[in-house]
Amino acid sequence: MHGRVKVKTSAQKAAEKEAERARKLAEFQKIKKKLYEPSEDSKIPTFKALLESTDAFLPPMSDYLAQSSVLAYYMKDWPILWQLRLTALQRMTSSNQEKTLETLENELELTFNCLVDSPKSYSTWAHRRNILKLIREFDEEKGLEILKTEIGLTEKMLMSRTEDQVENQGRNFHCWDHRRLVLKALPEDVKTEIQLTTKLIQTSFSNFSAWHYRSKLLNLGKKAFHVITHF
Repeated sequence: MHGRVKVKTSAQKAAEKEAERARKLAEFQKIKKKLYEPSEDSKIPTFKALLESTDAFLPPMSDYLAQSSVLAYYMKDWPILWQLRLTALQRMTSSNQEKTLETLENELELTFNCLVDSPKSYSTWAHRRNILKLIREFDEEKGLEILKTEIGLTEKMLMSRTEDQVENQGRNFHCWDHRRLVLKALPEDVKTEIQLTTKLIQTSFSNFSAWHYRSKLLNLGKKAFHVITHF
């Protein structure tokens, strides 16, 4: 009938979902082939070339990072991909290539976007910590500045209650662990963390992760977190 909104059937929705999955898989396989198999006309280094690179021979890392970032969106829990990206970034940092800091900050942006889509991806969180550490080694002052921002970011994720960000972020133990590890590099006191757990528990009294974290903090008494140089 005219004027009525057409509602897609379950079969139509399933077909569209399958078509989108097939499209993404085809794109993933295409890019993966470029990075795994050598090609005479390709300027993008393969995984093998990347691993064999030295300070004396550095393939175009920016091209590799641009291509493999697409794979990261599709395969967030593929540890070898993140490890290879880290290797490329370490090569750039050690050779002090142009725009190295900008590239490292872009990598943080990539991991953030991946975590918004998949906030419980252990491999992505681990890679993010490696990049934070790499930035600090490259530029101590900038690294500490970003670490402070990182604490605020984890709080926003833990306080999130939007359906788009998958389940209850306050119970995301990956984010809690990330916050705890980052805090080890900053002179934060226990009181600030107690206040965060209070807000989370007031929002959701059954938030087990907040209660668990709070119990660990209370065991510390009035002691502050120790400042260390690495995490």
